[in-house]
Amino acid sequence: PHFIELAKTYTDLTFCMIDTDNKDLASLTGEIKGVPTFVGFHKGRELFRNPGGKSRAQLQDMIETFKAEVTGQKKASVKA
Repeated sequence: PHFIELAKTYTDLTFCMIDTDNKDLASLTGEIKGVPTFVGFHKGRELFRNPGGKSRAQLQDMIETFKAEVTGQKKASVKA
């Protein structure tokens, strides 16, 4: 639920979920070692990969770190 909530909050980013059991998506899931795995891309380049379940605050912090790296702006603080 946190993933979906944050996707609605960060409308300037694209969020997607991949069905790791779908054979047609095997090429996309080849590097997935655990579920869930959060991966951030910018301009076709992978910037981070973070496996394991996360709290809302951890996900939001990960998103803010990603945005700061992509935009070059200071990372916004996240309240737990």
